Amino acid sequence: MPATSTRPPSKPRSREANEEAGVPAELVSLQFSSVLDLGFWSYTTVVVRALAPFEPVISDRESIALRWVPTELIEKLPLHPGFAQSWPALRARLDGADAGGPAADARSPESRA
Repeated sequence: MPATSTRPPSKPRSREANEEAGVPAELVSLQFSSVLDLGFWSYTTVVVRALAPFEPVISDRESIALRWVPTELIEKLPLHPGFAQSWPALRARLDGADAGGPAADARSPESRA
């Protein structure tokens, strides 16, 4: 779940995820995004589903570690404060997506056809 700030979720996010973590755009599907807006700064988390296995790669100075973590262990990690504040709501949306709920496919009906 790469996260960045201030830009809208779109191709720039995909490019940034590739640049920062080696996330191949063709191997992920956008599920949803969520913004924590503090007024003077915002933090956007973009949630994607991996369509095939890939290894994330640290390719900039912003990351100190990248790894796959089971959802149930995320809250036990030392999280970025913005992500930690957003995690309970993100987890609820993620659980809805896993159950086939409204977050299961963030694309419009036209783009799913």
